[in-house]
Amino acid sequence: PGCLVTDVGSTKAELLRQITRTMDSYFEHKKPAKRPVFIGSHPMAGSEKAGVAAATGDLYANSLCLLVPPSRTPPNSLRRLRAFWRAVGCDRVLEVSPREHDELTAVASHLPHLTAVCLVNLLGDAAEKDRRVLDICATGFRDTTRIAAGLPGMWVDILSSNREAVCRGIGQLQAKLNRVKQQLQKKSRPGLRRELESARALRLRMEKPRRVK
Repeated sequence: PGCLVTDVGSTKAELLRQITRTMDSYFEHKKPAKRPVFIGSHPMAGSEKAGVAAATGDLYANSLCLLVPPSRTPPNSLRRLRAFWRAVGCDRVLEVSPREHDELTAVASHLPHLTAVCLVNLLGDAAEKDRRVLDICATGFRDTTRIAAGLPGMWVDILSSNREAVCRGIGQLQAKLNRVKQQLQKKSRPGLRRELESARALRLRMEKPRRVK
């Protein structure tokens, strides 16, 4: 009774719908105080590695954890879960709705993974014509595409369960690429510079983590 349950999955809307439906059915005759409480969690930390050999004790240090509470979540349960994530190292905790979570992670996590995958596959196509392209991939390419080594099975699940938001992100990325392509076709050095400067300024600001209570 009153047990607090959470998860560390990368998508939430579909998960919350299924869990809420299941728990409402299973515990329909229980008083609210006797029901377990589920609150979604998504610590924004990790790597492309998997398995026990890749475990690290400071995985969550200085990271942000997203909490995704269903409606009517007891405030005390939220406080307990906040305390839990802070105890394992997260210094920032942010509450969002399931829809907000999936929209935000589509752009901040899922689309970057797909972009890295496409870049590596593009390199693979080029390597079929000239394998020397593999040898000249230096730090920039490796840093940009590190996450493409993530587990395919897990990512099929993530992308499939957040399909709509990811597809919207793909369309937005295509528009960004087309705008840069147009600047190059028009030989617009000022336009191209604006794109680069805008990205550089934002990326430098991201070096300083925002404080979220």
